Amino acid sequence: NLWRNRQSASSALAEVIMGRTWDSLRPFFERMWEMCFRVLDDIKETVRISAMTFASSLQRTTARLCEEGGAQDENSPASVVFPILLTKGITSPVEDVKSLSLQVLYRLVKFSDKRLLSENLPQIAGCLLESLSSLESGAMNYIEQHADRVGIDKESLDSLRVRAANASIVGDMLDRVAHSVNEENLADVSGKLAGLIKGGFGTNTRAGAARFLSSIVLRMRYDIKPVCSKLLKALTYSLGDESNRAVCKAYASTFAQLSKFSDERKVDSRVEKLLEVIHGEGSTMHSIFILELARQAPDVFARHKPRILPLAFYMKHNSSKKVKAVWEAVWDEEGPAASTAVRIFHEEIGTLCLEALQSDKWDTRRAGALGIKELVEKSDGIVLNNRELLCNNLLDALKGRYWDGKEVLLEALGKLLIFQQLEGDLQLKALRAFFECLKKKKTVLVKAADKAILEAVPFVKEGPEGEVGKLLDEITSFAGSDRGKEEDESSGEETNGKKDGWDVEKFLPALAKVTKEWRAKHS
Repeated sequence: NLWRNRQSASSALAEVIMGRTWDSLRPFFERMWEMCFRVLDDIKETVRISAMTFASSLQRTTARLCEEGGAQDENSPASVVFPILLTKGITSPVEDVKSLSLQVLYRLVKFSDKRLLSENLPQIAGCLLESLSSLESGAMNYIEQHADRVGIDKESLDSLRVRAANASIVGDMLDRVAHSVNEENLADVSGKLAGLIKGGFGTNTRAGAARFLSSIVLRMRYDIKPVCSKLLKALTYSLGDESNRAVCKAYASTFAQLSKFSDERKVDSRVEKLLEVIHGEGSTMHSIFILELARQAPDVFARHKPRILPLAFYMKHNSSKKVKAVWEAVWDEEGPAASTAVRIFHEEIGTLCLEALQSDKWDTRRAGALGIKELVEKSDGIVLNNRELLCNNLLDALKGRYWDGKEVLLEALGKLLIFQQLEGDLQLKALRAFFECLKKKKTVLVKAADKAILEAVPFVKEGPEGEVGKLLDEITSFAGSDRGKEEDESSGEETNGKKDGWDVEKFLPALAKVTKEWRAKHS
């Protein structure tokens, strides 16, 4: 009959505690909460029903005692009840206990004075942030398991998960307790947040910690400066291992807001490290930080504009669609008009693109060639100081075996002849490079050389010894010869076909026409 004792004790306590003062309840208060949690999980249904009455009475009594206030020492109602709710209530596997703890905690957070929350704020905030992941609805796990079937990708699912967590009762409590952060508890709260940001478990916890920090930053502004260095470092600490875009966006947004109120030297150091990684690896996650700086901290972005904008121009041609989209957004946010960008940054852009041409990765080489091509196209009317350097490097990059995207080098070289009007040996070397590619077996190179020759010849100037005219005669002779019409035996492609290969029957009359016009112009 022990269950009758538990049932009777629960009913009795529900009546006894009503109207009691804190002094009379203090010796038993912590144990009453612990026993309440136990009987809520009792094996006997009638005991659990009685326990619900006890829990309701204890909930109202707790709220009354906390609202009455009094000395805020280690024996105050808030100091006793908060640790119990946070360590034994919310974390309990029993749904009734978890629900009761959330209700009591929500009432305390919503209606209690700020001074009741300040003392226990580091523990409250830490526990609530960890609960964002542990209290996630089981529906999210179901959706995750069937995401492929309903057409939801991981990025969209993570964003949905974060939004759902922020809209929950725990998210609401975090928004409320953020107003209780002050200079006295800032150091403890920031330490807890830094730990969760660097090593928190779960998408919701890490993204929630960043969002909570954003709320603090927007409210405290320059008062948060003493702890900014630690938080800036935490936000960029694990980016190399972070693959969750939703978390990265939350970190980047908070980083941008925090950078406005931090020491300039600390911020500049972090931004420089981000740019170094981006330049070396082209990371999407690091790039998002730069985009958020452009959107939310334009003053900080302006200090690094001479370094960021040339990088943005180059990164717009990255082979990764996600990286490319981020840097196109950066350029749209802060980039000047195309002609202005070329005039101011053409040397820096050229340097970045030439470095890319030296890479061992084909995608990086292709991005460098595309960057040079766009740079030259936007330079109409502007003489590039580095045009000869660009031309020589493009010619060097054409040497060697074929790699995917090599034809872009020919396109860029052709644009140099058209918009920068190279003279002397350079234009002759470029035309000869086109001619050499015309002899290749690779159809894409032949097509690119064909197009480059027809577009560039009208802008080429004749040399003192008629070298250009002689070279054009050679090209015409080759195209009309049997070698210009032979089949690629290695790949089975027909170089003079009209579908997949080089259409020499169209190239010959087109070349004859531009050559005739060119000779008339230089006669």
